[in-house]
Amino acid sequence: MDSVKAIRNAIDAVAPLGLNIDLMLRNVGLTAQDLENETTPISRWQHVDFYRQLAEKSHDPGIGLKLGQGFRIESYGVLGYAILAAPDFRAALNVVCKYANLTFTLFDFDFLSDDQAIKLRLHGQPLNEQRLHQIFSDRDLAAIKQVADGLFGPDFAPIAVKLNHRGSEDTVDYQAHFGCPVSFDHHCNEMWFSLAWLDRPMPDRDQVAFADCLARCQAQSLTLANNDLAARIDAHLKRQPFQMPTASQMASMLGIAERTMRRRLAQHKLSYRQLLNRHRVEQAREMLRQGERVDDIADRLGYSETANFSNAFKRYSGESPTHYRQRHSPTRLRRTEP
Repeated sequence: MDSVKAIRNAIDAVAPLGLNIDLMLRNVGLTAQDLENETTPISRWQHVDFYRQLAEKSHDPGIGLKLGQGFRIESYGVLGYAILAAPDFRAALNVVCKYANLTFTLFDFDFLSDDQAIKLRLHGQPLNEQRLHQIFSDRDLAAIKQVADGLFGPDFAPIAVKLNHRGSEDTVDYQAHFGCPVSFDHHCNEMWFSLAWLDRPMPDRDQVAFADCLARCQAQSLTLANNDLAARIDAHLKRQPFQMPTASQMASMLGIAERTMRRRLAQHKLSYRQLLNRHRVEQAREMLRQGERVDDIADRLGYSETANFSNAFKRYSGESPTHYRQRHSPTRLRRTEP
């Protein structure tokens, strides 16, 4: 599960845009009241879908950078306190990489140092949608810079940023935002720092607090890994993307009773039908981006009627599958469909 703070911080960052936040929350099964408790867990698809709405409704190519500016060290809870209490910068980086699942990132973290720089790397391509991948890449790197600025002030600045996407229009000045050279189409997202920082003591280091925070980070990380039932269901569905198991079949795959599965999902305001429908829509989006025909997609995803698929897709995406395909696969030759 992800933290609701990923959405709370996003809302604060985009407040000047005047978006209909209540509607966007309802579209992912949340309410403003859910955001009041920062321990409220949300599923990965709720996190991603809320950001997808931000991308589509903001019409802002630099939205990812703005979202990153909404993060502070305290946004990361016990992980943030562990970073503050770390003895030096190297130890702080080790903590971030080991417990990346306690951040809001969809990426895997690691770092290396060579004769050029300290290189903090964000690996993986967790999202197939290029625009969303760009937003999460920009958000996470902008958040790292925002946190570093708050911890160390203007003396601490990256010396290079490498982005795993093609960038946006000229209206987004990445170099001005990061204050260093920025390049695109890199094999992963990276932020480089001067080697001089690697063994620099942290300003608020505290050995006792650091040990306590590490223990709490480990406990929280294990809890997330063991209890993320929605993620386990999603993983099963992705392994066989065109098989749509019943709730009973899925519970059997997970080795738990169906009633237990339903109860644990309901604790997070989720249902198996919700997750299955979301999976179908994600598969449909991928096929639509490849230019496949709507009726073929409906058949492969197990819908008895194309109209049922179209209605379900529009309910989750806010637009028809044909319109979505036209926007995301504009160069492909297609047959006209009703």
